[in-house]
Amino acid sequence: MIFSILIIAIASPFSLEEKTVQGDPSLTILTDNSTSFELFEQGIASNLKVSLEKEIPTTLKYIAHGEESPIGDSLLNNMRGSDNLLLISDGNNNRGTSLGDVMMLASSLNTTISSLNIKPIKTDLALIIDGPSELIFGTEALLYVDVKQTGPFSLDYDIQVMVDDDIVINEKATGTKTFEIKKMLHPGYHKIKASIIANDYFKQNNVYYKTIHVLPKPKILFISQKDVKITKIMDTVYDVTKKSYMPRDLKPYSAVILYNINENWLRTNTDILSDYVADGKGLVVIGGDNSFDYGSYEDSMFETLLPVKVGLAGKEEESGMNIIVIIDVSGTTCSAFGTKSTNTKIDVEKAVATQIVGGLRAEDRIGVVTFDFNSHLISFLSPIMEKPDLNYTISTIQCGGYSAGTLVSAGLIRAEHMLRSAKGSKNIVLISDGITQYPKDAIAKAKSMTSQGIKTYTVGVGFDTNRQFMQDLALKGQGVYFEPTEAQRLNIIFSREYEEEETDVMGLLIFDLNHFITQNLDLSARITGFNQVVPKTSARMLITTQNTNPIVTVWRFGLGRVAALTTDPEIWAGQLLNQDNSKLITKIVNWAIGDPGRNREFDVKLKDSRINDVAEINVISETEPVLEGFLFSKITKNLYRASFVPKTTGFHDFFDASMAVNYKREYEQLGINPELIDLVSITNGRIFNKDNTTAIVEFIKENSKRKKIDEKSYTWILVLTALSIFLIEVCIRRIMENRKSI
Repeated sequence: MIFSILIIAIASPFSLEEKTVQGDPSLTILTDNSTSFELFEQGIASNLKVSLEKEIPTTLKYIAHGEESPIGDSLLNNMRGSDNLLLISDGNNNRGTSLGDVMMLASSLNTTISSLNIKPIKTDLALIIDGPSELIFGTEALLYVDVKQTGPFSLDYDIQVMVDDDIVINEKATGTKTFEIKKMLHPGYHKIKASIIANDYFKQNNVYYKTIHVLPKPKILFISQKDVKITKIMDTVYDVTKKSYMPRDLKPYSAVILYNINENWLRTNTDILSDYVADGKGLVVIGGDNSFDYGSYEDSMFETLLPVKVGLAGKEEESGMNIIVIIDVSGTTCSAFGTKSTNTKIDVEKAVATQIVGGLRAEDRIGVVTFDFNSHLISFLSPIMEKPDLNYTISTIQCGGYSAGTLVSAGLIRAEHMLRSAKGSKNIVLISDGITQYPKDAIAKAKSMTSQGIKTYTVGVGFDTNRQFMQDLALKGQGVYFEPTEAQRLNIIFSREYEEEETDVMGLLIFDLNHFITQNLDLSARITGFNQVVPKTSARMLITTQNTNPIVTVWRFGLGRVAALTTDPEIWAGQLLNQDNSKLITKIVNWAIGDPGRNREFDVKLKDSRINDVAEINVISETEPVLEGFLFSKITKNLYRASFVPKTTGFHDFFDASMAVNYKREYEQLGINPELIDLVSITNGRIFNKDNTTAIVEFIKENSKRKKIDEKSYTWILVLTALSIFLIEVCIRRIMENRKSI
């Protein structure tokens, strides 16, 4: 018995006890001292400190200064953990760490950040120009000149906009307004200048400069065995060379388009195309009744170039479908889904999860996992028919927990273990705001799981979703990223709703909205036929029919880009040639082209900048460029780069190119940041009226009561019990020995 108890004691048994402790009811006031905050009433912080320090210990610190507002960094430097901060600022962070990231860290450290409900008392107008930085000749330039007013009064002003030497706008206006400019521009660099004359507070932001580089029409090679209407669309955008044979020299062309070509013709030209694409050029293969499955592409050398292979879509799923739904339950998911939303992130996560369940067949297998810093099994991987209460189980999931921090990789590791021995397709759906520690570990895990046939799909939830991380995770996991409003697209992947439908006319669905080709694309076309193909493992399927037959699929081959349009715009998909849908074809070709200036022997690439920001001068040249005052470094073959720090606004010319330099961002982001309320709520902070010191004091005192989780160890009790038993046993033995001796 003694040894048994000691073995249990060695295991260090314990229980968790939650206690409420008073904490430190003190407050640190952080007040914005940057130039943009001059629009607000001054002295609020010092007056508030005098009132508050009568009730609670109060410290006042000034953050930000001059024409920079690194508010995120300032908060980081003042967080101690389990403390209270009051931020008096407009919340416009224009330098350093993201304000959203800082709020997430504050939440994990139990730091509460609150703010004040304040409004500007001075009026200012800020001017910006929004529009493309590059255009292809023949495309109309669309520019928006925005005048944004901040402050209590509506101001009148005169506005003038010039494109090169032409005045395109010269009028009077009042308050916030957007002016639209449409103009056809010739090849070369064009300078746009907008200015206003007004009696506002800052004069620095009353002039804005912008450049547009109009590129000559890219040269493309269109190969077809017959004349087709699609070339009429391309002639308006590109310099198109039409041939029925493959020229030996493809160097002059930025992209090659093959229209409905049979593999017998391609066989002798595959090596030429392979070298061409691998060297960084573009290839677009258009389907029809003489290509892909009809053109003997299957198992051919040419098929190795393509992002698709001939086959029936979905046949890999015949042995069954397996899905692990991973739900984020970390502390950040307890916060509001968005501005003025009554739902929390976890509410939306559970709604998405139940939507996935509702789209599955009875025999499909599903499992559910939650995670914070660790993973937690909610439902084993098994057929959905065996889980009649799964939706109820999901509805009972709660956010928060004892773990400090978030690890997406923890959820992925458990899901991988559950799918390892599964037969059929293997899929993970991660539902999260993407706010995690060690994001690179999660991306590496998603990428490594693809070797086991596991695809990772992601759904971002919340106004502060780390979209870049969630998109990268899906991309490396060979899946797709979805917004919550797009989550129904998951049913395109997992549901069999349309499998049995056979119709003569099929609608097209944008499957992946996070690609250059599909962004801002309105697609209303219907088709009557397509080629039977399936995407390759590392390809991206962008557009499908209703029952997931691939229509547009892309991938990278070497340094180049290859796109497959697996329908015939002449015969099966004529609606792709009308004005509403033809944008799809030009976007496919534009993506394949990539950088239109790649073929030029000498080209300069510049981006508009701001005062004192480091700008880059990129030059494509076979020899090192020479420019007085600059030293160029070789980056890659034929690419040289130099740095430039502008000190004045206006236009700066380098070689035959121009760069626009504008005022500092401090003068653009004015007024209260509209996301500040949501950001503060992440830390359970509040927005107070500046005169309501009573509410601030009560909140600080109550909020200082911290919940403390203590481990109550039972080791000492077990050791003491074992010792007691040992002593009792010794005493009993001694008594018995004494009796025998008597």
